Amino acid sequence: MAAGKSLDAKANTRMMFSYAGMLGAICYFVEPKETYVSVQNATYVVFGVYGIFFVLFTFLNEMFFSDNFKKGPKDNFGYLFMKMFGFQGFFLLFFLYNFVPASASFKYLAIFNAIMCYVGPQRGELLNVGNVKDAHIVPHVCLMLVSATSIAALL
Repeated sequence: MAAGKSLDAKANTRMMFSYAGMLGAICYFVEPKETYVSVQNATYVVFGVYGIFFVLFTFLNEMFFSDNFKKGPKDNFGYLFMKMFGFQGFFLLFFLYNFVPASASFKYLAIFNAIMCYVGPQRGELLNVGNVKDAHIVPHVCLMLVSATSIAALL
């Protein structure tokens, strides 16, 4: 935990969504049946959710910080890092959309999202204990929904 502080009940509730999102890792190991959701549509959900995140990180990072955290970053490096991450994300989405078929990227995007549940919103909670607003539930829920859509492609 961050500096020996424990999470409050609201933070633990937000974390539950990301824990559920980590179940999307199963998509790496199970072949999709595509009865309810196609691999292509599941990939579009990934592109949509992460595209929104990348817009926030690249162009609206101050708004992202003010909506999710009580205090902004200590210096401008936090904003610079978010802009770099957002730009890299746009390039990745462009590359995947144009050059990699959904069938080839599906299981890797699913495992990526499961890991991002921890690296993204969960680490934000753990590293910013006491600084996280209730609205920070949105990244947890969005990543869980990406995993849920991917899992639906397995059925």
